[in-house]
Amino acid sequence: MAGHVSDFKKAPEEIIFDLINYDNPGKTISSAVMGLGVPVAAAGQNPVANTTLEVTALPDSGYTGAVTVTYNRLALDGFIAAAGIQGDLILPIGDAEKYKDLIPEINTALGINLTDKDYVDGDIGSWAGTPNETKTIQIPAHADSYVFLESLTLTLQSEDIPLAQVITVTTLSGLNYPVAPAA
Repeated sequence: MAGHVSDFKKAPEEIIFDLINYDNPGKTISSAVMGLGVPVAAAGQNPVANTTLEVTALPDSGYTGAVTVTYNRLALDGFIAAAGIQGDLILPIGDAEKYKDLIPEINTALGINLTDKDYVDGDIGSWAGTPNETKTIQIPAHADSYVFLESLTLTLQSEDIPLAQVITVTTLSGLNYPVAPAA
């Protein structure tokens, strides 16, 4: 079976419904008629996919029952190369204090739609305040993410330090002529 290339800018639930509809042509399954359970890591030896998910018919939807589907969630780090980025993903720190503050920039850089349900938030930590400072962080995927697994490793780069914060005395002492040696 050929794989479906998803639009990762969509909401995670929509991505799953797109997969269901792709592999079940002629059907239009959506959140209006079906609910999604919690994704679970596939068990057993040599599972056909890394995730199982229960899809349940909603009341008054015209459908009944539930079915378990299997599919592969993707490692977050894999989206760096998929976005054509060579090496590390490097982002400016800006005013970010927590991982969630970086999500809009990450989504833009990687062409994805990380939502609050897709990652575990955390503190970025403090900075020493030195020029060209960098920090590597790892944003873990949430276990209940419909789309993502593992973690995203990225490098944060401090902003340039304004020179006015370093050179605070701008009226300098001036130069003096050398004093002639005493005769």
